[in-house]
Formats: sequence, C-alpha cells, structure tokens
Amino acid sequence: MAMPLLLLPWPRHFVGSKRARVLQQQLREATKPVQLSALPEANALAAEPLAYAPWCFPSLHYSAIWNQLLLVTLLTEAKDRPSVRHKSRLDLSADSCHGQIEWALLTASQLAPFQETIANGLVNRLNGRSRFADEVEADGLALFRARQAESLLGQTLPGVISGIQSYGFFVELPPTQVEGLVHVSSLKDDWYEYRSRQHRLVGRKNRRTYKLGDPVEVEVLKVDVLRHQIDLAVLQPEIEPDAQLSDDDGEDEES
Repeated sequence: MAMPLLLLPWPRHFVGSKRARVLQQQLREATKPVQLSALPEANALAAEPLAYAPWCFPSLHYSAIWNQLLLVTLLTEAKDRPSVRHKSRLDLSADSCHGQIEWALLTASQLAPFQETIANGLVNRLNGRSRFADEVEADGLALFRARQAESLLGQTLPGVISGIQSYGFFVELPPTQVEGLVHVSSLKDDWYEYRSRQHRLVGRKNRRTYKLGDPVEVEVLKVDVLRHQIDLAVLQPEIEPDAQLSDDDGEDEES
C-alpha cells in the first residue's frame, strides 16, 4: 500500500523554507476536491479505504443536516434485534455493535424518503453548489488581492516564483500572497524555452533559469482589479556564468 503523501519525509525539508508556500500550492492543485457520493468510496486525501459521511457541521453544509436526519432515524426507529423472538438487544449508538448487525435496520417504508431524495439528484446538486461556492470564494479572494496590489503600483518588491507556464511565470509577493504574472514577452534579454517536466524557463543563449521557488525582485507594472490581473516585470541581475552552468548541469535535456 502506498504511503500517504503527508507521511513522506521529504515535505519536512520544506517547512520554514522559502519553498514551503510553493509546495503548498502544488499540492493544492494536484489534490482533487472532496465530493459527496451516494455510495461508499475510498478517501484518497486521507489515504483511507472508506470515507466517512459529514454530519458535524449542519450550519456549514446541507449534507450534514441530511446525514443527521438519517442518524436520528437509525437511533430512534431502527431495529436493535433481528426479530421480536430475540431477547438480547444491541445498543446501536455504541461502538460494540459494529460487525454484529446482520439484519436490515430500517424497513422499506422508512428508507423510502432517503432513497427518493438520492434518486432525485441530491448528491449532484450539493456537489454543484459546493463547486459554485468554491468559485465565488476564489473570485472574492482574487478581487481582494488585486485591490491590495493597487497600492503597490510602481514599487519594487521581493517575491517567490509560484508557477511556471509557457507564456511566463507567476510570482507571489509575501506576506500578502498577492500573485502576479511576469509575461515571457517582457524578458528582453533572451528567448526562453519552457520545460514543463522541470517546471522552469531557460534562456537559449545566456542559460538564465527561472524555476519554482526561486526568489526574484519584481516591479508592479499594472493592476486590473475587475479582471484580477497583476502585471509584473522582473529585475534581472547580472549572470554569474560558472554558477549558472553548474545549476543547469545535467538538466538541459528533458527525460
């Protein structure tokens, strides 16, 4: 069985380092969002064979209200013994009943309202609303950060490269976590190649490299609050040939 990602030793090296935030972003993008399901499935995020139904936060999630209703029905109306001929009863609220129940807890009429709700697409509607809420939250956060960046126009600030694409790289400005784009067209000193497997941009002539987690100095050029776009320009220091060649050694070709 594969070891859960959070238990691997290598993430500990990032704690407290400049690359910790970059690792957090990469894990967030690689992790699939949690979704509800009408059938029991594995919890990939926690590396558990079964995922438990949410029921503790009814003020935050409608699914918790529905699951609480089902729990109340089980605890108040479910059969605690196979038939009336059996004298011994099980305490359905106790952990000791796990693995001992071999009969149907609820009758067909008791289950009918829950089954009808599932059949009418409750799970899909709740997952859809959850995605919509996540999008609204992301848009609101992006708008807030863009408004923060307005006060930084014209300033030169230290940042950390948080993302690499063929059209440029993103830089996060701590501690505000404002993120802007350095477009590849603004890199006038060379023609830069995008190496997706290595998550870096490499200059063809001067071999200058921009990769995830690198500290850089940037100037805030333009902020479009409504479109949530922040344009940056990187300040390019003089290249140290020996150091740059050493850094690129063995990494020029993608495997």
